[in-house]
Amino acid sequence: MEVRVTSEIVSSQFPVDSKHVISVPYKKEEIEFNVHTWPLWDWAMDLLQDLLLAPHFVWDAQCLYKHDGADFTRFIHEPWTADHWW
Repeated sequence: MEVRVTSEIVSSQFPVDSKHVISVPYKKEEIEFNVHTWPLWDWAMDLLQDLLLAPHFVWDAQCLYKHDGADFTRFIHEPWTADHWW
């Protein structure tokens, strides 16, 4: 019930742009799911214009290290800290 209330509050603030019906075969039956989508670009631009969120975005790759008492050891915390970016 709580999820439904939260969903209704969020959907009133962000109008659903389009609705798609996806059919999935399951046990010799077709089950239909209603999927509501919002354009990712519009969502990203809304987030970037939010003055409370924008300063917290990480744009640059990072190498993170922790000290174990003797040496510094690299650790991967998020996708942008992995070796793929280096």
